[in-house]
Amino acid sequence: TKTSRRAPYLDLQAFLTERLGLEYQRCGGGAAGAAGAAVDLETTRNEIVRVEFWSSDEPPDGPLGTCVAEAAWALQLPEAFSEDWASFHVDL
Repeated sequence: TKTSRRAPYLDLQAFLTERLGLEYQRCGGGAAGAAGAAVDLETTRNEIVRVEFWSSDEPPDGPLGTCVAEAAWALQLPEAFSEDWASFHVDL
């Protein structure tokens, strides 16, 4: 689990899992943890620089994958994301 070095403590993985899980459901995905879907992210400080959606049932460029990827790109990361570079795998 990655945590922040500066700013108030924040479990970065839990933050991403919660936010992207909600977006996954909003986009029409099933219950969190049941679908075999995930998002891989890379960040530079509090900016997202890479997003990849994976699913056992849906193509990455299908409606669900596109919706989740767009939601990931739109996330506003708090200052706690302070590493020069970090990667995250988020199971949905």
